[in-house]
Amino acid sequence: MNHLQDDELTSMLNIPAIGGVHSNNPLKLIRKSFFYNMMWATFFSCLYLVLFFIIDFWQIKAAIIILLIVHLWGILSAFRQYKSINFSISADQSVLEVLKAQHRSVKTWISAHLKMGLLIYPVSIAGSFMLGGAIGSSKSIEVFMSRPNVLLILIVLLIVLIPACHYLAKILIKHSFGKHLIVLQKNIDDLESEEV
Repeated sequence: MNHLQDDELTSMLNIPAIGGVHSNNPLKLIRKSFFYNMMWATFFSCLYLVLFFIIDFWQIKAAIIILLIVHLWGILSAFRQYKSINFSISADQSVLEVLKAQHRSVKTWISAHLKMGLLIYPVSIAGSFMLGGAIGSSKSIEVFMSRPNVLLILIVLLIVLIPACHYLAKILIKHSFGKHLIVLQKNIDDLESEEV
């Protein structure tokens, strides 16, 4: 009888199964998303650095420098957010206020990054267009850009691609942070309803 109970207890305490359980803490998941955000931004920054030394056009080098500055700002701001997410709450702090502050902080970060994107997309699109045109035509950027209708094509591309990039950025942010922010907001709402 005791042997049977021991076997049942062992099967219930299946250690590999317990080890496979993932945390549903939204703050941990948001922190993880910031970590991945920093890794991707670092990866693309390294690619921009390689391109900077490969490409000879000064216009493209200028665009790459702007993109690198924005990526470094993004990495630093994501790192600050990553470090600010603290799971331990001291006795003199309100859990509700800490969760609200974290939620507000992440939403502010997202909003700032979406606005920064609107400023940087034109630089990225124009730089890519000029580089592709110069390489495709085997001419300098000045000669390529002086062709008839090229400026008009660039303007049309900017009008079409800036909103498309902004929309894609929103989708990526929603994929990275959205469901975790929803769970965090639900936790806040639950705590608020308990206080009433």
